Amino acid sequence: ALGLAAAVAATLAGSGLLGGDWAPAMRRATAPANPRAFPKLSEAEEFSGQWREEMLWGTYRPGTYLGLRERRPRGLLAGLMWMDSGDRECLQKIRHNAQEGDRLRGYGWRRHDGRAFGQQELRDGGVDLATTFVKGPRLAADEQSWAVRIEAQRREGEGGGGQPK
Repeated sequence: ALGLAAAVAATLAGSGLLGGDWAPAMRRATAPANPRAFPKLSEAEEFSGQWREEMLWGTYRPGTYLGLRERRPRGLLAGLMWMDSGDRECLQKIRHNAQEGDRLRGYGWRRHDGRAFGQQELRDGGVDLATTFVKGPRLAADEQSWAVRIEAQRREGEGGGGQPK
């Protein structure tokens, strides 16, 4: 599209239809938009009122195996960390941030409604973890109840204590 606009402008300039100094106008027409000039999506009417209150808490922490956060600047963060306490180097092998080097056999949300409920499974070495996130009713104008349930189960016949070998 930029090439076409430049070709049209050059043709018009060559024909004398543009007249004068057309280069500054051409630069303005093809300059990328300033993203700061657009309103924030979070300030749109569609994302205010009840929707904003319902979405105050959630699984809004990408890059972690389980991360919860409040949608406010400097809001509380919560998450899940685990390790094999039988391993002498367990502190260097704490699981929290999702990293390819952790070599989990699998992890991810199995069900998530994007608002108030989610279930995920994590398979790490000889241990399976299951997490459930659920939001409850609003307690006050700016408070919301929520809970996380974490279950861990060692798989029979596989050692590892939660860490890949």
